[in-house]
Amino acid sequence: MMTVTAIIPVYNVIQYLPRCLDSVLSQTVPFDKVIVVNDGSTDGSQEICAEYALKHHSIQLINKKNGGLVSAWMEGLKKTDSTFICFIDSDDYVSEDYLESLVNSLDQDVDMVCMGATQAFDTGEFRKFPVNGLPEGKYEIDDAFRSTMLSDKGAFFRPVASCRWGKLIRTDIVKKYAQYCTKEISYGEDQQLTLGVLLGCKKIRVIDAYKYYYQYNTASILHTYKKNLWDKIELLMRTIDHIPGIKEIPNYEKQFNTQYLLYFSECLRNESYNRSLSRATYQKLLSSPNVQSALQNYYNEKMRKADKQIIQYAKVNGYLRTRMFLKLYKIIYKIRKVPG
Repeated sequence: MMTVTAIIPVYNVIQYLPRCLDSVLSQTVPFDKVIVVNDGSTDGSQEICAEYALKHHSIQLINKKNGGLVSAWMEGLKKTDSTFICFIDSDDYVSEDYLESLVNSLDQDVDMVCMGATQAFDTGEFRKFPVNGLPEGKYEIDDAFRSTMLSDKGAFFRPVASCRWGKLIRTDIVKKYAQYCTKEISYGEDQQLTLGVLLGCKKIRVIDAYKYYYQYNTASILHTYKKNLWDKIELLMRTIDHIPGIKEIPNYEKQFNTQYLLYFSECLRNESYNRSLSRATYQKLLSSPNVQSALQNYYNEKMRKADKQIIQYAKVNGYLRTRMFLKLYKIIYKIRKVPG
């Protein structure tokens, strides 16, 4: 008999946590088990978790010292013996028929079902978020799929998005690739798992549904500076580079280099959005051997226009043009709420 477990990592999300847990417990097709991993919260989230676990027999609560998001969901995996897994972040929530929609889309030979999301803004606005590049349908994970699985326009614009959430995944595949994840990663955490999972799947289904509600705080993205972002990216890329089988995918070098340049662009935006992008910082990032190598060998046909423009400037060491472009892009970002 098929069973499904939800894994919910929790850290200092008291504002959103009851909404998340209520949505998970109100499913038309209930989860067989809900594993809530409290990762050393200090804001009262731990007490909320304990209260829900006491009232609902389906919840299994794990309390641990703070170790970061990856360590939290990996701890939850240890307690999972279900056929399939859903990851749900504790500041997000799901519609009451979320799991029903995923389960109803399963075939006997499908290893993963993926859907889009709805962005829930702090302003009360909602917006459809079609994170997967593939239209609705059933797909074989063949060389044609693997040739674009790593790069394309960015993490949310690949054939299948690299986020953990919005997916129903076979547990044995998740556990197989989780062992290669690095707990210390604190940026792009999901990619190290989902890229491996895609290699382990034979067939997947993408559905045109938006029943996962992704909490999107535009202000925090614009004004929260990500310290040591490039060092975190380097750690992530080293981890990805060691996922078993990933170097055998078609066009791996080009995909990997394109990903480096997308992250180079992200680092420049991180500096520009939150402080002045200095020439010294620009030159430091541009002089990275990985960036220089990537500039010689990458895809750009499907990149977003902003990334493509930043990379074109980088090829001619265009610091001033990059800085002016990013100032303009920041204004557009605020007006249109463009995903960063």
